[in-house]
Amino acid sequence: MIDVMFVGVFSQNSTNVSQARGLIDTGVSVGAYDYREKLNKFHTITARDQDLISLIKDRKPKLTIFSKCNKMHERVVKEATKVSHTCLWYMDALNNIDQELISKIKNCNTFISGV
Repeated sequence: MIDVMFVGVFSQNSTNVSQARGLIDTGVSVGAYDYREKLNKFHTITARDQDLISLIKDRKPKLTIFSKCNKMHERVVKEATKVSHTCLWYMDALNNIDQELISKIKNCNTFISGV
């Protein structure tokens, strides 16, 4: 079974919920990590990011999907890429590209956009 770490938002109306369910329906094991919810729990971006890095290093998924993941340091993607194939899935319009996004794109294996 393929193991995937899916980093996104998993609130009731989020498209990440149905995307993760689609992966599960194809027989993939999915670990869902709600990065916004975890930020509320850890109160700082640095603590949340370190928690995620530790989880990825322990789990060693075959694939780590980052869905947008704004306000997440590029270091998370860089560290995940050391142990997993990484994919940044960015479905927003590309007119709001900033240095944070560019850094993540440079540090992941695959970048997918909606445009």
